[in-house]
Amino acid sequence: TTATSIINGLEARIVVYGLWSSWSAWVQCSVTCGDGIQKRSRVCQKSSPTDVDCDGSEEVTRACNNGRCPDCSMVCPVGQQRKQDCTACECPLATRHINVYNTKHVPLAGVRVALKDLEYETLG
Repeated sequence: TTATSIINGLEARIVVYGLWSSWSAWVQCSVTCGDGIQKRSRVCQKSSPTDVDCDGSEEVTRACNNGRCPDCSMVCPVGQQRKQDCTACECPLATRHINVYNTKHVPLAGVRVALKDLEYETLG
């Protein structure tokens, strides 16, 4: 809010600024090992829509988990990838894989089919 007052014959402008709230707690690190980022934020609180914005940033970041990830010897099946924390293998983008078999029901080495979640319709 900006107001003009006359005090002892002098014109004075009064500007009302918003006030920052307290900083929030730091959010969980973006990774469990390696170079990650944490954020925290605050809110500019105004008593009136015409108040001037708070000065400064509403969000800050800092580095976290700067340590090297542990060595991992986990080997994942073809088409899957190891999670960064080396706890499991997972299919990217919700893709599923199935083996392909020959007519004698023997899996064909190195041949897999990727299945994706697709929309379907009921046939009548």
